[in-house]
Amino acid sequence: MIEKLYIKDFAIVDKMEILFNEGLTIITGETGSGKSILLQALNVSLGSKTSKTMVRSNAERAVVETKLNSIVYRRVLSKSGRTKSYLNDEPFTENNYRLACASLVDFHGQHEQQYIMNDSSHIDYLDAFCEINMSVENCTRLFNSIKKNTKILSDLSEKKQISEKHQELLSFQLNEISVINPLPNEDIELEEELQTLKHLDELVETTNRLSLELTDDDESIYNRISSSLIALEKLVSIDQKLDEFSELIRSASLSVQETSSGLSDYINSLNYDKNRLIEIQDRLGAIDGLKRKYGGSIVAILNTKNQISEELNKFSSLDEDIDQIKKTISDEKVDYQNIAEKIHIKREFGSEKLSKAIENEMLLLNMQDARFKIQITQKVFNDSFAFFKGNPVLANEKGFDNIQFLLSANPGERLKPLVEIASGGEISRIMLAIKTVFQNNDPINSLVFDEIDSGISGVAAEKVANSLANLAKSKQVICITHLPQIARSAKHHLHISKMVENGKTVVTAKYLNDDERQRAIFQLSTGERNFN
Repeated sequence: MIEKLYIKDFAIVDKMEILFNEGLTIITGETGSGKSILLQALNVSLGSKTSKTMVRSNAERAVVETKLNSIVYRRVLSKSGRTKSYLNDEPFTENNYRLACASLVDFHGQHEQQYIMNDSSHIDYLDAFCEINMSVENCTRLFNSIKKNTKILSDLSEKKQISEKHQELLSFQLNEISVINPLPNEDIELEEELQTLKHLDELVETTNRLSLELTDDDESIYNRISSSLIALEKLVSIDQKLDEFSELIRSASLSVQETSSGLSDYINSLNYDKNRLIEIQDRLGAIDGLKRKYGGSIVAILNTKNQISEELNKFSSLDEDIDQIKKTISDEKVDYQNIAEKIHIKREFGSEKLSKAIENEMLLLNMQDARFKIQITQKVFNDSFAFFKGNPVLANEKGFDNIQFLLSANPGERLKPLVEIASGGEISRIMLAIKTVFQNNDPINSLVFDEIDSGISGVAAEKVANSLANLAKSKQVICITHLPQIARSAKHHLHISKMVENGKTVVTAKYLNDDERQRAIFQLSTGERNFN
């Protein structure tokens, strides 16, 4: 609740501090004494718009401060037009400050837009009355999740679309490498084989000649070595020292024989195949083509192949992610539809009860012919994922219902939106009726009414007074009034006075004792202007 209001150099107020109490507090005072300025200062301290004209003449700045629920909300207005806001002495940006002050106090004045006078708030009142806030929170969670996941799906789909051409290129490159499929060191081995095939004639001719020279000719090296060996062996019988040389010649003879035999085997192994030559040249040409594209070596080609395969696997994973997010969205839409339908049913049922309760309350406020109705509609939207009676309808965080309060204040008048009502007196009573019905559902515990008695008198005034007193049993109610009926119903009576002292306007606020209060109420009844 509002505990204290402090004002300094605001409008015509020099300095003022007012403590507020629970229950109903009425504020009285002559016209122009500063009653509405008091409420304006309260409103400004809690985030409403400011103006440099609010700073008192000859002052550099104004300060308005409200202590509410043990938290101090303070704003400092400079005559240059700048405003600084503080929450428990901590500076806040204007936007964050307004968010922090939202829904702390409900101000109701003839010329102010009220929370309940905003179409978008009607759904919150109905849901609070139906006690379905938890279901609505689940609906909000699903709606936001669908919205978020739909954005994710869009991003993934866009990413896939952008990457499809790249994927085509990678697939082409992978296929190009895979078709040739070079093996490690294959190019080196093929080059060696190619060199052999290119010099085959020379190899055959030379190895044949060497084979003949070694063993197959009459004058072969083998025959000459054999003759030398025979001659030396004869000498060994004379001198054993020559035996080691005999062994060396014998070993040379064996080496010549082995070499000749090896050359013969080599010649026999040679298979001159022109097709093989062409095949090797074509194969090396294909491998060289890959080398030019993919790094200059078979190792680089194979590394590129592995990298392409990994990247293509990511594309496959992207498809899996898209399929998964689609399933998640589909499941969430089913859950959203189920919750939205249940919420709609409860709203339909609750709207009848709430409409009747508000009509009964308006009856108590001397509005016997008033009719109140809660209109529940849906907006057709072809691209929606939500449906009502088989038709696609626009979905939102709170379901697919649009809620609007309708009123007919006088006989013969059609029901029309509450926000279009022009009469100040009617608005005051309707607001009071709604707030009385919602006193146990409305989360706002402090209500401020500026001249709620405008346009009423007599029996209507008595009924408004009774309703305010009843509302004040569960809420803190602060009300400016000119009617004695309302003043008598208050628990606390705050009187505002304005006077001029030494050429300076002074505004004072004082809680009246019982005697003073009775006198003030009498003056309200007789229309006297001064209270001393």
